[in-house]
Amino acid sequence: MSSNPLAFIQKHLALKILLPVAAIFLLASILGVVATGAMFNKYLERQLVERGLLVASTLKDAAKVFRSNETLQEFVVNLSNQNDIDFVIIASGSPLSVVACTDPTLVGKPVEILPKADFVNDLLAALESTEPSFEFDQGGGTLLDISAPIQLSGQTGALMVHLRTAPLKNALNSLKQQASEGFLVALAALLGFLLWLVNRWVLVPQRELLSAVTARNAGQKAYSQVSTQDEFLRLSNAFNEMVRTGDEVEIQKNRFVSTVSHELRTPLTSIKGGLSIFLSQRGQSLEPQYRGLLEIALRNASRLHAIINDLLDMEKINADQLELNKENVNLVELIESAIQDCNDYAVSCKVHISFKTDLPEAVAYVDNKRIQQVLLNLLSNAAKFSPEDGEVEVSLESQDSSFRISVQDYGCGIPESFRADIFKSFKQADNTSTRAKGGTGLGLAISNRLLALHGTTLEYTSSLNVGTRFFFDLAAPGTSVSATSK
Repeated sequence: MSSNPLAFIQKHLALKILLPVAAIFLLASILGVVATGAMFNKYLERQLVERGLLVASTLKDAAKVFRSNETLQEFVVNLSNQNDIDFVIIASGSPLSVVACTDPTLVGKPVEILPKADFVNDLLAALESTEPSFEFDQGGGTLLDISAPIQLSGQTGALMVHLRTAPLKNALNSLKQQASEGFLVALAALLGFLLWLVNRWVLVPQRELLSAVTARNAGQKAYSQVSTQDEFLRLSNAFNEMVRTGDEVEIQKNRFVSTVSHELRTPLTSIKGGLSIFLSQRGQSLEPQYRGLLEIALRNASRLHAIINDLLDMEKINADQLELNKENVNLVELIESAIQDCNDYAVSCKVHISFKTDLPEAVAYVDNKRIQQVLLNLLSNAAKFSPEDGEVEVSLESQDSSFRISVQDYGCGIPESFRADIFKSFKQADNTSTRAKGGTGLGLAISNRLLALHGTTLEYTSSLNVGTRFFFDLAAPGTSVSATSK
């Protein structure tokens, strides 16, 4: 299955709809062409028979009108000049003799000496019948044999006509081709209309709904815009109701977090400040066990203060109220300052942080405080997930008109299954209550959002039990990251 379930659903739902429509169209095309061919074959046979009857009736009338055999012979010869008349014989008398024929050499001869036995059989059979008979030849239906009784000068006779089928076939085949093409055009128009209906009533609502779901999955505020009067509309309304409920819960949650954060920040600041002042002025005079307890209290107060600051930062970012104070900043100095600020935490984790760059100076137009915040988040995470006596490597490289900052650790790595959630708030690879590493799951989310405000993104590569490398690009003054090679 595709890694994107929404795309998978969209693709396979479209296939399940379009493939049957295409199959129906193909089957209808084949059946239509076959039916058209069969219909025209029947029509051709009927037209040939009608043409034969007309020729036979004409010859009967001629036999009644013309008194002399010479005149009748002349009429038969003229009639044979028509492109669909192959052969004509009129015979009468006793014994039965040829009276008129398209071959003048046969006139006056008994029918028994005719060159083809079929001619004799057809004429003798006509003498015994009262109605004309029709038979297509055995050579592919190129001729229609017509035989009929006839009255000639008071005597019973017989006539036989061979009618060529090709002229009428050619005329009807042209008409057949035009009809088939018209049928296919009409069927194609019908298919187009069906596809338009499928697109209008199925695929468009599906895309609208999936687009809204995808946007919500990406953390954006979006509602479904489906307007059809069917199941998709009911599904869209249910989705929008779910979204509205979720938005209301999110608003209430944010208000609660904001209220709690603001209410805790002031007393925590007082507690932290009081503990810090007391330890700096009177700490040395305390017994070690009491001083240790106060230092633990100060560390926990500082940790809670940092968490509250993260919550308030996330609130400002979500409300688009976070303002950047950009200026030209030397990234070398910024990185060195961040490493120094994180050094005590790294030492507590028994990790060493090193910095490598060939650049004496790298100036970028950024908010110094916020980029330091990003670096501190990355450095503390790298130290937290590194093994004891591990190394965290920070590097700064020039990339055309931008600078790339990387933080590499050699810890446990990040599972690939966590990639879709790594930059979401309150998300951690180990999200259990018994996880070995602490944290709120806000650091990477805030860092990624802060970098987005700088027009760049936080990216990473990772291998399990090998390590993780986070990196981001910052543009030099007067350029943008999007214009540089990433």
